[in-house]
Amino acid sequence: MDDDQRQDHFGKPRISPGEYNGVRIVDGKRVYGREVEASSLAYPFRGSKPFFDIDAYMVEHAKFDGTISPPHRLEVFERGDAVGVLLYNRDKKCVIAVRQFRLPTLHKELNAPKIANGEDAVQGNGWIVETVAGMIKAGEDPVTTVIRETYEETGYVIENPEPVATFFSSPGGASELIHLYFAEVTNTDHKGPGGGTENEDIQILEIRLADLQHGIRSREIIDPKLVIAAYYLQARLELRFDPREQLEPDAESERFRLEAGPGCEIAFKTGDILDVQGVDVWLNPENRYMMMARIFDKNISASIRWGGARKFADGSVAEDTIANELRLKMVGLSETRELVETDPGALRQSNGVRRLLHVPLAVPEGEWGAVKGFKVEPDAIKKYMAMVLEEIDNGNSSHTRWLARMKDKWRGSRGDCTSVLVPLMGAGAGNVKTSDSVRSILEGCHDYFSQIKETTIKAIYILVLHDIDLKIAEEEVKKKQQFVRQVSS
Repeated sequence: MDDDQRQDHFGKPRISPGEYNGVRIVDGKRVYGREVEASSLAYPFRGSKPFFDIDAYMVEHAKFDGTISPPHRLEVFERGDAVGVLLYNRDKKCVIAVRQFRLPTLHKELNAPKIANGEDAVQGNGWIVETVAGMIKAGEDPVTTVIRETYEETGYVIENPEPVATFFSSPGGASELIHLYFAEVTNTDHKGPGGGTENEDIQILEIRLADLQHGIRSREIIDPKLVIAAYYLQARLELRFDPREQLEPDAESERFRLEAGPGCEIAFKTGDILDVQGVDVWLNPENRYMMMARIFDKNISASIRWGGARKFADGSVAEDTIANELRLKMVGLSETRELVETDPGALRQSNGVRRLLHVPLAVPEGEWGAVKGFKVEPDAIKKYMAMVLEEIDNGNSSHTRWLARMKDKWRGSRGDCTSVLVPLMGAGAGNVKTSDSVRSILEGCHDYFSQIKETTIKAIYILVLHDIDLKIAEEEVKKKQQFVRQVSS
């Protein structure tokens, strides 16, 4: 590559043949760009000036095993460096972003952006929501560029943007470095119309923080600058972003039949546990001390505790029914490794729950008086799942539950409990992966059903709250072809 080509039209140095810390550039040349003969460009672009450059190199480099790689061709997409900035209007408590047409996104299978003011400016892909952004001109520093671009695109005046991160846009093929900033603005900082220069078509958006979170969760926001900056804003404002989308009750899911369980199916219940109706037996994954979560916590134990409580007319708790009975069951015991059953309390009337089994899954970590948390082993999930199924089958025939079955019949219910609701055991505070939880549940089912000839259990429902977890759970069930087979979708 000639010396006069060592700096591109963005003012950015190019790679030249030579030695670079274990890398040897054998040769290099421009294969596409402004310096390439225009007549070599395909019609109808012949005679036009390309904006981007592509350089091709023959490269040798040191390998991790200590040898040198053979010469091989690598191409670098050159387009200069860029800036991006997330604007937060503290008066309106919203993010200022832009929407514009981006040709490379046109045919990607992505969600059309629908997050600004509840409506689409343009339907379909190609138009995306992103931060204010722009290319750094030759001789210009990133801060100057970001101040200029902010005013051009949004009309806001900023002075001292905060650096967020500097990163390569695609280091496997492009040299572009992006300098990302954050700036807080007020209504009085809005001095101009924005909308970009005469060759740009930009829509200015005011995105509420809740809509920003939803856009990230639903993958409607596909600009990496906006995603990175949103998490920076989350930390700055001490917000909580959850990338998962909570499922609606009884969202569509797949059903499977257990090979070892005659007539028994596995399916999914989705959404909040208190929206589940008509499942006979509920499992409550607990710790060995059988100490339920606080009634205002956000987990399965707290939901069951609140749902089963007797309440005043205003909805406040009159009697902590399930937790009180659980404490009585544990009198004289510091911990247990056995299933503990309590009455479902108000859940019997509100959700049709007939039996409530508490599973002592979580083991405390740390010394007594200084417990740091709880741990759940996948093998324990497997063991207790088999124990639960045995308890349900035995309860449908044992003399000890004869009176309970008669009471169920008097209430209008069938005598046998034929369905069980199984949360993703250990997948919360127990830090068990969703896939490991589902796998252990399936293995526990297989271990039990493979040892019996018949069962009264007809359906096992795995409770899933979020969209990502449902996808993982369904894929994990499909992997267990020796245990299950799909019967519907």
